[in-house]
Amino acid sequence: MKKLIKKDEKLRNLVLKYENKKNIIKNIIKNKDLHPTFRWNAVLKLSDLPKNSSKVKISNRCIITGRKKSIIKIFKFSRISFLKYSRLGKIYGARKSTF
Repeated sequence: MKKLIKKDEKLRNLVLKYENKKNIIKNIIKNKDLHPTFRWNAVLKLSDLPKNSSKVKISNRCIITGRKKSIIKIFKFSRISFLKYSRLGKIYGARKSTF
């Protein structure tokens, strides 16, 4: 599982690296006041960027187990890890509800 966590971290860093550049190029493409050849060159530059630098490729993973399904976004834990650590009292502000 450590391999998946490292891979996810590497992907997030790649997305962060190219995020600003992508936004600038996309705004150039959307600007109708610019010359069409300038906008077309921006499209070509956008296609030259790495495919993994897209935000869509990122998936939420548990920071402990690396599990991909049923992640609680606030704590970045899977439901299994969340239950385990909340029952032990290791998550601040979370406790088992009783009636």
